[in-house]
Amino acid sequence: MRYAYNFRLSDKLVREPQERVKEPEQVEKGDMRLHVYGNVGLFDPIVCLGYHKAPFHLAAGAMLEYRFNRWLSAGIGADVHFSYGFNNGGLIFSYLDFENMSASLPFYGDVRFTLGKRYVRPFFDLRGGYSIPLNTVETSKRYEHDPNFLLKGTVRAGGLYFGSAFGLSFGPSELSFGFTDMGLRGQQTNVETGEVSGIKTHMVNYHLRYAYKFKIK
Repeated sequence: MRYAYNFRLSDKLVREPQERVKEPEQVEKGDMRLHVYGNVGLFDPIVCLGYHKAPFHLAAGAMLEYRFNRWLSAGIGADVHFSYGFNNGGLIFSYLDFENMSASLPFYGDVRFTLGKRYVRPFFDLRGGYSIPLNTVETSKRYEHDPNFLLKGTVRAGGLYFGSAFGLSFGPSELSFGFTDMGLRGQQTNVETGEVSGIKTHMVNYHLRYAYKFKIK
């Protein structure tokens, strides 16, 4: 006895591999997200006269973000900064050494602009607020053209706080490059003469930031 079977193409199960496409982050008006982030200083850039730079800088914090639409959002946040810095010097050929780490606690408001609708989207943000000093830093200052001229003093990192960053958002994560600027206030004493003078300047920190966003609404 013979059996005949007519094999048709429709009987064949054909499976073709499908490329997995990453879905863009779902963003709607009224969304709220908690950003948890960390900063690390990148390098020791040249900055303008009268400003301090921090070759070593770490920060960690959190920000609560409210989204008005796909492109615009605002938030409030706080973080803790740890910096070790010295003066660029500029035209007076001087420098200010920190003898221990400075710590400060900035509170700020943030405005962010985000472009595109894809999984990876560029963004730019601005933040401003006030930083509370957490410790007092001992300093020493010399003039290169007069090594015998020595000033000893103390400063506190705090006061007005400003920052900006540009980066990429990919899903719940984001990576950005930016800077922060905060005040330095204190006083110094001429070791030789005993003369006391004030210190009033700024400290600039350039950093790389990684953040993870948790959707809470």
